[in-house]
Amino acid sequence: MFSLLCIGCTKEITNENYINYAERVELTSEAQSETFTLSDITTTDWEIEPIEQGWLSAEKLENQRISIIAEANDGIAREGIIKIKEGNIENRIRVWQDCERYIVAEPSVSLLPEGESVDVPIETNLTDELTVQVTSSASWLEASIVGTTLKLRADAFRAGGTPRTANLRLTGFSKIGQRVETPVVVTQNADGTLEYVFDIPEFTQSWVYKVMYNGVQIAEVCKEYINDYGVTPVASLQAIVVYPMGSNGKADLTEGFVAQVLKARNADDDNYPTPTGNIHGGSVGWDKEGNCVDAFHHYTNGTSEKIRRVFISSDRGISGEGDYYSALYASTEPYTISDKRGDEKEYVYPVVKIATQYWLQKSLMTTRNRDGSPITTNLASSTSGWGAAYNSTPRTAIAACCVRGYNDANSSSAQARRENEGVLYSFPCISNEPYLNSSNTFNMTIDTNNNLTIDNLSPEGWEIPDIEELRKMFIYIGGTAAEMYVPGTNVARVTEYLNDDGTPNLAGREDENIAGLTLRSSMYRLQGSATYPTPTSFFIWSRTYSPTATGNENPGGRAFNRNGEYDQSMMRAMAIRCIRK
Repeated sequence: MFSLLCIGCTKEITNENYINYAERVELTSEAQSETFTLSDITTTDWEIEPIEQGWLSAEKLENQRISIIAEANDGIAREGIIKIKEGNIENRIRVWQDCERYIVAEPSVSLLPEGESVDVPIETNLTDELTVQVTSSASWLEASIVGTTLKLRADAFRAGGTPRTANLRLTGFSKIGQRVETPVVVTQNADGTLEYVFDIPEFTQSWVYKVMYNGVQIAEVCKEYINDYGVTPVASLQAIVVYPMGSNGKADLTEGFVAQVLKARNADDDNYPTPTGNIHGGSVGWDKEGNCVDAFHHYTNGTSEKIRRVFISSDRGISGEGDYYSALYASTEPYTISDKRGDEKEYVYPVVKIATQYWLQKSLMTTRNRDGSPITTNLASSTSGWGAAYNSTPRTAIAACCVRGYNDANSSSAQARRENEGVLYSFPCISNEPYLNSSNTFNMTIDTNNNLTIDNLSPEGWEIPDIEELRKMFIYIGGTAAEMYVPGTNVARVTEYLNDDGTPNLAGREDENIAGLTLRSSMYRLQGSATYPTPTSFFIWSRTYSPTATGNENPGGRAFNRNGEYDQSMMRAMAIRCIRK
C-alpha cells in the first residue's frame, strides 16, 4: 500500500541544473512494489541515478513510468531519495516508509458469571482514536475504548449451560490511511449457583434504587404506588417492590416481589394508614402497553412480616428467605439524573416509577436548552413584555421562561422556589422553535399525532411526554384525572401541595404524595397580562400541539392540571416533567 501525495514538481534554479522536488511517496511497512507515471518527464531520455538507501530501489519503465520497490520495514519509519536525471534537470522523489503499526490487547478475556466491569489495557503506536465493534448478537456486553483502555461490562449470567461469547474487533488507522485491526474474544461462563442478598434502602435520594454487585446491576428496588382494580377489594397501596434484571438489561417488571407494604388505602375515609398484620412478601406484575397491573399478575398479599433484607436465588427468584451467609452481598445506589448545562449549576433529579413509566420526581429547573444556550427570561409582566407575543397580530409565541412570581428565573431571589416548584416554560421552549416563521406561517415540527418531534429541553435519555403518556399516567394513579384531588373519591395521593409560604396543604387529608410524583402547586404565568395567579393546582405541559384549541387559546398545546387535560395558550408558562425514553 502506498500514498502518492504529488507527482508534479516545482523548479528551483541553481547555477547548473534545474532540480524538481516532488511531494513524498508514502508506503506502508510491508515489502512492496508500486508503479506510477512521472508527469514532469517529457522525453524518454532520462535515467535513475544510484540510490543510497539499500532498502529502496527503482526501475525505469516505458512511457515515463517508474517502479518503486521497498523492502519490509521492521524498524522505525524511514525516508529515501530517488534521483532522476533528464538532461540538466534532476528530479528528486522522496519516499517515506512507515514503520509497522500495531494494536495489541489481550486476545481472550474471561468475565465472572456474576457480572463485572473490566479494563483491558491496549498497546498501540497509532496516534488517532481507536474504535471497537462488537458482534450484533452479543447485546449482553458493553464495550468502549477510552484512550488506551478497552472497557468491558457484562451483567450476571445465571442461565446455566454453555458460556456465552462475544467477538470484538479493535480498529485504528495510520496517518496514511492504513487500517490496523486486532480481534478480542470475550467469554462469560454460566453459573447456576450465584446468589445475592441486599438490604432495603431508605429511599432518601430517589424512589428507585439500583441493586449492584461488582459494578453490575442485578436488580431494581422501587418505592411505588400499586393500584389494582382487578382484585376485590381494590388494591391501592404504597409499597417497596423488588424486580430482577431481564436479559435486555432492564428490570423485569413482570416479576415484582413486594418486600414491604408501607401504606394501604382505607376505603372508609380514603386515607392511607400503615397496615398491620403479616401482609408483606406478596407479588405484582405489570402490563407495559397499558401502563397498569397485568391481568395475569395481579397484586397478591404476602404472609410475612416486613422484609428488610432481600435474597436473590440462582434462578432469579426473589424472597425474604435464603442462605444469607453464603450469598454475595450487593449494595444499593440511588437512580438519579444529573443535568449540567453550560455555567448553570448541576441539578440532580430523583426518579419515580409510575406503573411501567419512569418519571423525574421534580419539575425541570434548567433555564438552558440541551446544547447549553440560554432560554429567554426576565420578560416584564406587561403586554409589551411577556404578553407581547400573545397580544400581537397575528398571535405568535416564543421560547421564554420564568419562575412563579419571578420574571427572571435566574435571579438569586427565585432560586428557592425554582428548586421547589421548577421553572415555568412557554410551549415553544420544548423544541426551541417559534410558532410562526418570518412569513407568519406554521413553523413547528410535528408528527402525525401533532406531537413535537424536536426536544431541546429534556436531559439526555429522557423526553417531554406526549398527551397519551400523560393520560396513561394520570388514569393509572387516579382512575380518572378528575379524581386525583377530590376528597372522598377513589384517588391516589399523587401530589404534594404546598401553600404559598411553603407549608403543606393537606386539604383535610392525612397523607399526600403516595405515588411519589411530588407535583407542586406551581400554577402558570398568564399569556396576555403576564401575571401569576394564586396557586391552587399544578399545571404541566405535554409535547402535543393543539391546532384547534378552543376560544382565545388558539394556537395552543395540551396540558394537565389536577382536574384533567386542557388546551392552553402557547404563551401560558407551565412546569414540565420528563419521562424516560
